[in-house]
Amino acid sequence: MEGYEAVSELVLDEETHQALQRVLERVRAEHQARLVFLAEACGRPLAVCGPEPLPDLEPLGSLVASLSSAAAQIESLLGESGGAVVFQKGERDVLHITRAADVALAVVFPPNPPTGLDRVRARLRHRRALAEIEGLLHKRRAGSRRSSPLAGATPQELDKLLDTGL
Repeated sequence: MEGYEAVSELVLDEETHQALQRVLERVRAEHQARLVFLAEACGRPLAVCGPEPLPDLEPLGSLVASLSSAAAQIESLLGESGGAVVFQKGERDVLHITRAADVALAVVFPPNPPTGLDRVRARLRHRRALAEIEGLLHKRRAGSRRSSPLAGATPQELDKLLDTGL
């Protein structure tokens, strides 16, 4: 997963990345999923759990971002709230995308007998996983703000540092 560990201004440390991987692995086991994919709302891949070789993650991230954004806009137009969900059932696989705040979780799993209960179970499991993921990312963001040596610097202090060449 080299190169897929940045969240906007946040760089994930190894501990946070491993914690995200554990959440994705749990979701994959719960659904017997082929692929579980976590991306920023803009589509940048954060973590993935699936078979080797992995699919190209950049286009997948763009599709996840587009679909979840469209679902969020439809939800807004309908006056709803509570997290946008995309549920697409095909002959071979089911794609379930859940979006919360600034991340989207996509799960590709085999179709079970068609019941409304499948959607409810998937949504509940994904909500639980997203809450855990958001907690990990929030904790990491808070930690990265505290640990930055320039966090409290004023613009004048930063200019002075740049002028002196550190």
